[in-house]
Amino acid sequence: MRQTRFIPAVFLVAAALLLSAAQTPGQECQTWEFDDPAGFTGNHVLIGDGAASLQKSREIGEEWEDVSLPYGADISQVRDLEVLADGCLYASSSRPIAGGPECGVICKSCDGGLTWSCADLEVPGVRRCMRIGRFWQAADGTIYAGGYDYSFTTDNSGVWKSVDDGATWTLVHALPGTGCTSVVEAADGALLASTQGGGTVWRCAEPVGAPGTWTAVFETPSIPWGGAPATYPPYPPPVLPACDYLWDNYGEGCGGNPYTSYPNPYRPDRTQSLFRADDGTLFVSINSGAPSIWSGGVAVRNFAHIYLSSDNGLTWQDSGPWDPPPVTEPYYWGYWDGAAWVQHHHLNGSFAADPVPTMQSFPTWVDHIWQDRGGTIYAASSSGDPYRSWIIDPRPDGIVFAYNPVDKVWEALGNLPGLGVPPGTDTYSQNNVLYCHEIDEDAVTGHLYAATSSQALVVRSEDGGTTWDWAMSPRPLFGKDAAGDFYCIEVACNSCLYLGYRRFGEVYASRSAYHDDGYVQNAAGYVYGGPLAQFVETAADDSHGTVTYWLSADGSTWRWWDGSGWAATTDPAESNTASTVNAHIGSFPSPGTLFFRAFLHPATVHGCPKSPRLASLEVCAGTPTPTVTPTGTPTPTQTPAPCNTPLEIGDITDLHIASTRSSIDGGWFFYFGLADDVYYNPLGYVGDNSNIFTDGAAYTPQPAGVWVGRDSEDIAIQAGDYVTVTYDGGLTKRIYFPAIHGDTVGLYIAHDGSTYWDLGLCDLAQGVPTPTPTGTPTETPTRTPTPCNTPLEIGDITALRIAATRAQVSSGWSFYFGLADDVYGKPLGYVYDNSNIFTDGAAYTPQPAGVWVGRDSEDIAIQAGDYVTVTYDGGLTKRIYFPAIHGDTVGLYIAHDGSTYWDLGLCDLAQGVPTPTPTGTPTETPTRTPTPCNTPLEIGDITALRIAATRAQVSSGWSFYFGLADDVYGKPLGYVYDNSNIFTDKASYAPQPAGVLVGLDQEGIAVQAGDYVTVTYDGGQTKRVYFPAIHGDTVGLYIAHDGSTYWDRGLCDLAQAAPTSTPTPTPEVCSCREVALEVSPETLSPGDSFVVSVCIPVIPPPPVDIYCVILGPGGRFWSLTPNGELVDGIRPAARGYANADCFCNQFRHTACTGLTPGTYSMCLGLMPAGAPPDTRKALDLDWAYVTVR
Repeated sequence: MRQTRFIPAVFLVAAALLLSAAQTPGQECQTWEFDDPAGFTGNHVLIGDGAASLQKSREIGEEWEDVSLPYGADISQVRDLEVLADGCLYASSSRPIAGGPECGVICKSCDGGLTWSCADLEVPGVRRCMRIGRFWQAADGTIYAGGYDYSFTTDNSGVWKSVDDGATWTLVHALPGTGCTSVVEAADGALLASTQGGGTVWRCAEPVGAPGTWTAVFETPSIPWGGAPATYPPYPPPVLPACDYLWDNYGEGCGGNPYTSYPNPYRPDRTQSLFRADDGTLFVSINSGAPSIWSGGVAVRNFAHIYLSSDNGLTWQDSGPWDPPPVTEPYYWGYWDGAAWVQHHHLNGSFAADPVPTMQSFPTWVDHIWQDRGGTIYAASSSGDPYRSWIIDPRPDGIVFAYNPVDKVWEALGNLPGLGVPPGTDTYSQNNVLYCHEIDEDAVTGHLYAATSSQALVVRSEDGGTTWDWAMSPRPLFGKDAAGDFYCIEVACNSCLYLGYRRFGEVYASRSAYHDDGYVQNAAGYVYGGPLAQFVETAADDSHGTVTYWLSADGSTWRWWDGSGWAATTDPAESNTASTVNAHIGSFPSPGTLFFRAFLHPATVHGCPKSPRLASLEVCAGTPTPTVTPTGTPTPTQTPAPCNTPLEIGDITDLHIASTRSSIDGGWFFYFGLADDVYYNPLGYVGDNSNIFTDGAAYTPQPAGVWVGRDSEDIAIQAGDYVTVTYDGGLTKRIYFPAIHGDTVGLYIAHDGSTYWDLGLCDLAQGVPTPTPTGTPTETPTRTPTPCNTPLEIGDITALRIAATRAQVSSGWSFYFGLADDVYGKPLGYVYDNSNIFTDGAAYTPQPAGVWVGRDSEDIAIQAGDYVTVTYDGGLTKRIYFPAIHGDTVGLYIAHDGSTYWDLGLCDLAQGVPTPTPTGTPTETPTRTPTPCNTPLEIGDITALRIAATRAQVSSGWSFYFGLADDVYGKPLGYVYDNSNIFTDKASYAPQPAGVLVGLDQEGIAVQAGDYVTVTYDGGQTKRVYFPAIHGDTVGLYIAHDGSTYWDRGLCDLAQAAPTSTPTPTPEVCSCREVALEVSPETLSPGDSFVVSVCIPVIPPPPVDIYCVILGPGGRFWSLTPNGELVDGIRPAARGYANADCFCNQFRHTACTGLTPGTYSMCLGLMPAGAPPDTRKALDLDWAYVTVR
């Protein structure tokens, strides 16, 4: 029901991923896709449907909890239960009010019913909602509810709304009638409400501007009939003047009165259940409002019917008849005699066995219309004997109907069974469900569940409603009778079932459970040649929890990364996330055979258990093949005497990129090795932009080379960029690179750090910058005895204290101090973030010190300027300052002033000590400079937050949490979740500098550079606040007056600048009026470059779904998902998309190796929001074709 905003560039760039290299040229990759159980082994894991997920150890219905609402009064009926976009459970009920009618309440629980918060629906002194119908959440996040109101007018059908996730409710409009039974949003954004006491459907085209203009668009028809009084009227109309029939055939009157007259025409007084199907079709059921209508001794049978609208509720048509039609004999279902169901013939109150089975009549009541994930639309009803049983002694059947849209008929499924009692008495109501009120589905198993009356049962069908094989009531488990009505049911997360009872605020929950020791592993090992280079997992939709891994070379001895190497283990707790495996996989034995074991760890989301769903796992091996600029030298052999002295390296211990330029983690990498064969003699590599070093092998010192290898995006290195190499016992060297754009390049390194195109070091690629006049002119290959800066010497640490902990768990990461020449082997002590508990190490004579910032339970997320206070050597203290560190382990060396350096020689600065304030003492202080570098944005009260481009896959993926800069979390202004985009207001203050926390909730943060949130504040002012690329965990930022953000509170360290006001594109960059897709050239070979040109026109409301589909030569379909991944099948790239400006661009790609020759068809299409993909019904589409030779 929620509209998702989407940036077209995301999927348009990725639309060519099938043709563009997902792996670096020169690498070989193995991908495991979890759709074939035969390829895997494991325990407690389901394989199929394109994912590996945990099996359940307990199913819904096996255990129950009483999670009732806080109001236990007899009037507190629970009319609806819904899990809405924020993942929380909402319940409608009422509470007693002294001296007046009850007050309707809507309660909310975000922990599966364990705790509830409730809000009244009332305008004090004016209007009170006494009872609430069903909920509906609109695309903008607004929650609507229908109310049965009490007021001083006759307009008691109240439409209520909440714009703050149920915290408060306001009246939208009061409609005629005695109650609003349901509310629904049409596909065009209009709001519709059904009412009783008038039988009308009302429509408001612009519900945002409440109360809006409401128009009656449907009224229950007045149904005349013809014929003699004793003649059963044809079907339809469903009106039964049957008193004369009973009098003539059974001597029975209506309430003791013989038939005299009957109303003609008769008009039902209730529109009951509004529903919107996936394709936008609206349905509404009509009910007469009572079991039988009496007027002057006249009985008219209760009945129900369903109408539909295909134009957003403007006009309505009969949806079709019930099948089978009503019988013309008073048969009804019987009771269980201990061996079989017995049919009965109801004659003058007696029971007599009848061997002829009969079907029920058409429905007498339809309480709920609903659609399952397969597209079938159901009606939950009560049906019964069309004669005596509905006039004198009502005996209905609970029946589920399924809609056949082709034949336009509602087809009866099976009767819903009751619990049963011993035979011999009138036991009809004990052996049959009398009312079916609501249906829901477990989307994993496909099981249907129904809430019923009058034995307070939940019943289940495993075959789409044809048969109902299981029924039970949870009430006796808590000392209550199996009697009464369950009005509503909700299946959440495919693992929790909630039931709402008609009295006492009763809510019951049954939760399934997942095995917590499940794992999956590949049945056959992956044989690889070169070093392992990549380990990437892809989660399927609706994945929660975590996945950790073991690796093995033989399938029997399993290993994990223990922080220093691949150690053998048999403990599943000793396992690593995919990101940790990926960071260290290069040091796994090579070449060889690889087995993986993936442990799936379930999670609890809003009180419901959830399983991780692993869609694929990719492992790549080998080093990229470079594209080396030709040197013009005719012989490929090495020149015996090189033109310049090579840099000889035997062992690299660290690599650090001075200026990262990639926009994503793993954009490209710097891969160092021995010059005669970099690929098979690796020394180590570092990825741009992660800047995480992965060690290679060690050799006797020899000439070195480096590959700059493309991975996830085109290389974009500027001339003069350099990487600092730490090698051979602490020596350091800056390696300088030429401008490199596009694909892989190979270079060779001279002793001074310059790089060359050729092994003979004759063809210069990038020279070393001219040294400053004060520098020593003659370079020496050995480490200078006197370092660039004075080291901090420590002999014994007695305390460590983190100034600002940032991890989410007690052992997120550690600060591990030791002697600089061997930090790990000569430890001084360490402290964990966030526990902040110091563990002592050894004591030595004072020597230069270093520190490892080591990842443990979560990715490191240190901000520039964070510090740890060290107490050492008899009570001395020093603040050690750290650079921004994100992801995995980093090693640093400490200068005497507390600044840190990337190299042992203390030349390459990582983080300096803050400049002391002018009024401070000579001792340094890390406090903020009184005058910030830039003007802060001051805010006192936020009234709205709107994310321009939501990117999370779930409603509460992560949050933007705004507050005062001196304590963002403790002094909150408000927050908004990605992707729900629903604003929650907090406190207000005098205007002060503001900050924002981008906080992880249900999935890793994936904010792109330049994304912004529009803030409305302080009386209607607005500001766009711009964010840098953020991936993974929580990040804190501070806001300047122009909307740019900074890493530090002094607004000196820029995170993301606000764009300049001058538009960079030319006005004519986009002028298309229809979808356009072109590929050039149309014929290519693996390795060729090609250009994809795309254009999406302006898309005003109503929104559309966008599909980007590729059809391969073998008939296989791939689709682009909202997160930019290619998956099997046909799925939308964006749902509910609308844009105010057209989008046009060109993207250059390279066809990857290994493509199957043939024609690849690419389609970019627009479908009505919610409609299934069908090129015949597309609003707009275009095709492009590429032939791969």
